[in-house]
Amino acid sequence: MEPVFRRVWLILYVSFLLCFCLSLCVSLSFFLSLPTPPTRASSFHRDAKGVILLDILPQGQCINAARYCGTLDRLKEAIRRKRPGLLRRGVVLQHDNATPHSANLTQQWLQRYGWEILPHPAHSPDLAPSDFHLFGPLKRHLGGMAFETEDDLISKLRNWFDNLDVDFFRMGINSLLSRWQKCIDLHGDHVEK
Repeated sequence: MEPVFRRVWLILYVSFLLCFCLSLCVSLSFFLSLPTPPTRASSFHRDAKGVILLDILPQGQCINAARYCGTLDRLKEAIRRKRPGLLRRGVVLQHDNATPHSANLTQQWLQRYGWEILPHPAHSPDLAPSDFHLFGPLKRHLGGMAFETEDDLISKLRNWFDNLDVDFFRMGINSLLSRWQKCIDLHGDHVEK
């Protein structure tokens, strides 16, 4: 694992809650003050420098392999714009084994562009930076807020991400190595801190 950490790398963690919740683990119905709030699936892509892409699907659509490959296309373009040179150095992704991630179409896309996948055990939120580092502060930030529209919520999310210090993202990514080591030391048990 150590050679991966010596390279410039990108962490991608996509969390899906069956299209009924933002991948940021914040239910729109919890924050929107509409009688029946719309729902959208989204995926969040970041590295140690910050947000690269917040990809939000049209209302009512769920993630499948074709849509996930479309997201990867948008991510590749966002990397080209925001992280010049990273595509040449090599992209390393971390994502779980959800069906869209493990589908043949997705595997072919990843092979075609030479993107490496970090192993990620199933049901291991303790080893996913978004789960152990991002979602708590995000929930605290949004706690108690209500939004008139989904666009208001999305605008608030983008603003929050844009105002985070780069050290916040770096800490989340850099803590992976020690969390992996703790998981090994605990023989695969859950890592609390």
